Amino acid sequence: MTTNRIAIRFLAGTLALAVITHGARWLTFRRVDNLVYKAHVLDRNGNVLAGFERGERRGKKVAVENCPNKVTYRDGALAESVLGYYCPDIPFNNSSGLIGAHEEELYSGKDVRTTIDLGWQRLADSLLWANAKETDGFDQACLVVMDVKDGGLPVVVNLSRKSDVGYGLGNRAMELDYEPGPVMEPLVWTVAMKDGMFRPDSPMAETIPSGKIAKTYKAMPEHFTRSLKECLLQEGCIREDIHDASDVRINGPESTDWSESEVDELAHGWAMKMTATHIAAFYSTLATGVRTIPYLVKKSRHGEPEIFGEERNLILEMFDEYGTSGLVGRSSVSRWCGYAAETFAGIFPKEEPRFAIVCAVFSARQPERFQMTRVTEKVATKFSEEATSPRFRGISVMKRESKMPDRETTIDSCWQKKADSLLRNSLRGDRRIKGACIAVMNVWSGNVPVMVNLSRNEKTNEYHNFAACLGYEPGPVMEPLTWTVALDDGLCHSDTDLKESIASGNIPEAYKNIPGHYVAALRSFLPEDDWNTIEVDGVKYVEIPDPKSTGWTGSTICDLSEGYSMKVSPLHVMTLYGALASGNIVGAHIELAGGRDVPSSRFGKIDRKVIISALDCDRGGNLVGKASLSRFNEYGRPPKAGESFAGFFPKDEPEYAVVCATLTDQPYSGYKMTGAAQKVAEELSGLISAGMERETFPDYWRKYERTNHPEDESTAKPNDTPPESWLRRFLIRLMKHF
Repeated sequence: MTTNRIAIRFLAGTLALAVITHGARWLTFRRVDNLVYKAHVLDRNGNVLAGFERGERRGKKVAVENCPNKVTYRDGALAESVLGYYCPDIPFNNSSGLIGAHEEELYSGKDVRTTIDLGWQRLADSLLWANAKETDGFDQACLVVMDVKDGGLPVVVNLSRKSDVGYGLGNRAMELDYEPGPVMEPLVWTVAMKDGMFRPDSPMAETIPSGKIAKTYKAMPEHFTRSLKECLLQEGCIREDIHDASDVRINGPESTDWSESEVDELAHGWAMKMTATHIAAFYSTLATGVRTIPYLVKKSRHGEPEIFGEERNLILEMFDEYGTSGLVGRSSVSRWCGYAAETFAGIFPKEEPRFAIVCAVFSARQPERFQMTRVTEKVATKFSEEATSPRFRGISVMKRESKMPDRETTIDSCWQKKADSLLRNSLRGDRRIKGACIAVMNVWSGNVPVMVNLSRNEKTNEYHNFAACLGYEPGPVMEPLTWTVALDDGLCHSDTDLKESIASGNIPEAYKNIPGHYVAALRSFLPEDDWNTIEVDGVKYVEIPDPKSTGWTGSTICDLSEGYSMKVSPLHVMTLYGALASGNIVGAHIELAGGRDVPSSRFGKIDRKVIISALDCDRGGNLVGKASLSRFNEYGRPPKAGESFAGFFPKDEPEYAVVCATLTDQPYSGYKMTGAAQKVAEELSGLISAGMERETFPDYWRKYERTNHPEDESTAKPNDTPPESWLRRFLIRLMKHF
């Protein structure tokens, strides 16, 4: 009897423990923004792109917005058109995109890892929207980047004029089929070369205009159309990842719409319909000789047969070269739905191709009234240069190691925690602030002991590196840059002259007739391009209008002198003030042994004491700096207001530069400064100058350290014992019962 009771207790305890364990695992979700989700869509590096929350099936018709199965996107609509949605309660059109194609995994609670790279996606998105939105007749645009080695798609961007932020429904890169035009002439060259029509020394580019290819294949149209299809993706290849992906459409002689003129059209890249992804796949085949299938979700793919041999090198030699990244390709006018478009397709780098890139901009203009703007060439060139530059090391697509070595950073945990606490309190005190950052840099070594970025959400967590990646117009806090130029040119000689020079209009009037010199001088005192010394992953590049561009107006110089009409990151502002303090632009970096000085810096020739006298000081005379109203404008939205403060301390013997920026959801027009950014910077600089100690940390961080780093039992105090969780208390009571 006793043995049976023991066995029953043992079985009951085991069953209860199993139930509790599985229940705890079921309750252990990851978070996106403020909500808890069952499954996630991840990028290639494990970053969350979207969260999927499973709801109850209600058995009735509901709209997508009210669907109990919610999808929340990590960066707003950054990749929404690719990811799509899933709502089984809708009787029709209940899913789309990648989420719709993998609804079973998500609904069962499994994460889906994609080939998208969040960093490259952000870069491509910003470049495409900034350049395409101002083109004449712009309606839609897309950009695709494909890894030629394995077919992964790190970038799939889709934009639309119909939305005020550039995003509209529909995955144009994979669903919108159109006639690419001469950009696909290399496909015809490939078929002709495989048929022995060319000799190695024959000029291929002159063969199509001469009509030789069309005349030859008019006698054998079946062979011509079949050979074209064999060099392209086969039917249904992309639909494994995207439900509504389109296929290549090339009519053959068996079609009722066929005519002899179709061969002439096909020879020039017309009369064939395909998506931007199909074009990228073809250029990938040109790069490697093997037909590689593009995909968004990591799956095992069977090897494809070799399509091209060494003859593909002759075709690559016919391409034009763009930029400094080894990008080669072609661009041309295209047609879609009776309207005009333009497409660029290419591969980079040329010597050892790694990626294929396709950029297409669709207009609402008739083909006969359309003129190429070359915007697709510009976007593709800029992306290839940025993506392969050392400055953009935040992306792991180019180089991946099997085991990443440990990195020793310059971050000081004590200062970081205190800065986090001060900035967090500032966000809690003003509900209008949606994001904020603060950074501190040693003006002599470039070490960055503090870099805090906070976003408005339930726990005020770090989701975006505002200090490095935010491109905004800092405002008058950047007036010392213009002062430096004026001193260098001999326009001003005292601090009084500097303070009054911009407000009185003396500086704008002096540079009105020589805007090229003024812009070049501004750039010469900023860390950018080859002079970029900011070695932080994903740092924003400097944007200053070109006097030769169409966007330049008579008021642009006035705006630049006041710190507007230029886009820089807060780290650029901090580096400027560090240069004013030390006399040289020192590389800001967060890895030890990083950073470098700009050779022969021009700051050493400037009388910086005049600029320092023109700046403001706090009450104690320790912090020298300037505060101002800032604005930021992303994706064509109305400008929002923010505040910035930048300076250095101590005044007499400068050692550190500091920048603090806050971003609000309020319109820029009519916004009044609260001094929040200046207050945080003053408090942190005062604590650092006074020799900050660990005991100054608030209880928030003490609780965090006890929970995540419990002390040794021999040194722990009775009051420091962390409270027991409900699960631990429940298990103890359950075991006592048995």
